[in-house]
Amino acid sequence: MTEQIMKADRREFLAGAASLIVGASLPLSARAAAQSDVAGPATLNAFVRVDPDDIVTVIVKHIEFGQGPLTGLSTMVADEMDASWSQMRGETAPANAALYANASFGVQGTGGSS
Repeated sequence: MTEQIMKADRREFLAGAASLIVGASLPLSARAAAQSDVAGPATLNAFVRVDPDDIVTVIVKHIEFGQGPLTGLSTMVADEMDASWSQMRGETAPANAALYANASFGVQGTGGSS
């Protein structure tokens, strides 16, 4: 019996992984806000917010040191959400080490090629 190896391209893999992650991490409050009559922003997680006017805001925890995290991460989210570039906004994360701590350092900061 021969084994068949399934090959997936980058987009298929990321789409499957993103749907699994977003589906597993969608907080109850975001689901309730999306279903309520109140027209407010839907916060999908600590990093992505969708406003009622379809503006997608990406909260970036890395500070801008010339590597382009605001543009780069916003571009990746736009690509995966099939959003127009005119809908995208990048925003630097507020001070909150509990949500935005660097996994390498354990504190909110950027450095060491992270």
